[in-house]
Amino acid sequence: MTWLFYTLSILFLFFLFLIFSPIQLYLGFAPLLFKLKWIGLTFSLEINEGKKTVAFSTLSFSFTLNTEPKAQKKSKKRKKKVQTSKKPATSKSFKEKIKSIYPLLTDPVLKKITLEVLHLLEKILSSLKLAFLRWDYCLEDYFLQGILCGFSNNLPSSKRFSVKGNFLGENRFDLQVNASPAKILLGVTLFLVRFPYYRAILIYRGWRRV
Repeated sequence: MTWLFYTLSILFLFFLFLIFSPIQLYLGFAPLLFKLKWIGLTFSLEINEGKKTVAFSTLSFSFTLNTEPKAQKKSKKRKKKVQTSKKPATSKSFKEKIKSIYPLLTDPVLKKITLEVLHLLEKILSSLKLAFLRWDYCLEDYFLQGILCGFSNNLPSSKRFSVKGNFLGENRFDLQVNASPAKILLGVTLFLVRFPYYRAILIYRGWRRV
């Protein structure tokens, strides 16, 4: 029993290490780049002039896949199929559909599902923490550019936050946020526990019948 206790203790500590290790999310433009880092794992997707580069790496393994933009194929004319005469299907009128859908839309379960989804989104958003934001922008309209520059120059600037305008044609956007897996896991768990599965299935079946 001693070895089982030690094994479970190690697994529990490793689980705590996983859920309390932050996930780094990076988003950049010019070129478009998305990157995710978590405990030695790195996934990135870069799109530059139609060329896609997907990369995945760990502490001892790396993989990169490049895809070139596909050439546009010439549209071929499709032969028109001879349509056989069919009897028009009988369909419900608009008022009849509204009458049949209205009880489903006013069901209290839909309100509960909506609230649970909003609570889940709130948990996910609250798990995000801004690491840094850098935005250099340049517009073609110099008049509007001057107005925005006057506004952005009054914003607080630091190592973590910087929004600046320029007249050099430089456009770049860099954003990194850190996500807490523990808060996301808590939100998903509460959502799955509180979700009204049985009533949701009944509403779905009623919607399909309509």
